[in-house]
Amino acid sequence: VSQSRYVCFVWQSEIAQALGLTVAEAKEQIAVVKGVKTEAPPPPVKYLITSFASGRENIANLIKHGLDLIIVDEAHNLKNEQTKQAKAILPIIAACPHAIALTGTPALNKVEEMYSLCQALKFDAFKGRKDYMQSSAKKIMETIKAKIMIRRLKDEVLKDLPLKTRSHFLVNESDLDLTQFEKMQEKIEKQIKKYDDEFDELRDELIAKYGRGRAEIELAKAYEKFERALEGSAFEAFKAAGEAKADFLSLYIKDYLSSTQDPVIVFYHHKTVGDALQKKLKDIPLMRIDGNTKAQDRQGFVEGFQAGEYKVALLSLLACNSGITLTKASHIVFGELWWTPSTLLQAESRAHRIGQERPVTCQYVLAKGTYDDDMYKLIQRKWAEINSILDDDKNESIKAAKTTKGSIMRDLIRNMIQKHKNLT
Repeated sequence: VSQSRYVCFVWQSEIAQALGLTVAEAKEQIAVVKGVKTEAPPPPVKYLITSFASGRENIANLIKHGLDLIIVDEAHNLKNEQTKQAKAILPIIAACPHAIALTGTPALNKVEEMYSLCQALKFDAFKGRKDYMQSSAKKIMETIKAKIMIRRLKDEVLKDLPLKTRSHFLVNESDLDLTQFEKMQEKIEKQIKKYDDEFDELRDELIAKYGRGRAEIELAKAYEKFERALEGSAFEAFKAAGEAKADFLSLYIKDYLSSTQDPVIVFYHHKTVGDALQKKLKDIPLMRIDGNTKAQDRQGFVEGFQAGEYKVALLSLLACNSGITLTKASHIVFGELWWTPSTLLQAESRAHRIGQERPVTCQYVLAKGTYDDDMYKLIQRKWAEINSILDDDKNESIKAAKTTKGSIMRDLIRNMIQKHKNLT
């Protein structure tokens, strides 16, 4: 089971190559289950390949086929067992006598996210969800690694892989159009001020009604509700920061290409940012892949980029952080950030993988005067925390068991609130 239909065909090709099958043998033994509610083919087919989406529509047929082994690629996508995708795929895993879950990022934000996979893999070292969630991150990882996880690091497995370096720089406000961001910032300031005023009144009311003990509990609930209300505004400010960098990014990319013959990979998140960059770079050979790109076009773009037909690969972070190889480039520019740090790590690996012969540089472009700088610091901290847990780092300065429970979004919102209080 792969993340997308495009990657299904990559698996099909790799399996045939690994087994040394002729074209006729591959066609007979390997089948890609595609479309909605497609009947799984009968023997002599030995290998069935499907995407998360197709698997969701074909769950009954796949289980009926009597699978002996299931391999789930990018298995971290099943972290939330309440999603339609997880509700479909997890029972297929549970129905197989043998299962392998593949992922380079088993914990996207926190180790608690691995619970659904532990369940599907019939791992019963914990007495249910409550016991798992109440255990420390260190205990969870020690238990999992001792029983069901094989952790292989790039520098151990791919010893000849060139060095990867990561850096960031802040774009001066004079080089940015911050008009829309400043409007969103003003909106957020008003929301926080309104909350502060209401919170003081609410505290007095709750103490009078319940007493101080119960009042503190109710106040904590009210605070969480307020934080959730701020998320929408934070997302809008995040988008405005990305749009503010579009002009600078296009100039930066043109300047980079003028000094080298090598192509460049540029990641963005918001469609408006991708549209702006595509328009400003229209005179440069460019290919763009996002969630609307058809599988056959996606493959053609990737092959064309690897063949040197394009100077810029303009990629949606969420659509292209896995499943493609772009080792023709050794320089990656992140025009926007994302809330899940592991998504950024996966995106870096589009160029830093087997086949890369040059050192890879990953550059994060941050907009000064926005929340970019705070967000990037939180992302860096999260990278360190997760790696500390997964790789059994003994660094006592990283309190991983506590800090990995938070999300980047929630931490960023709390930073916003604290800055407002410091100013007032």
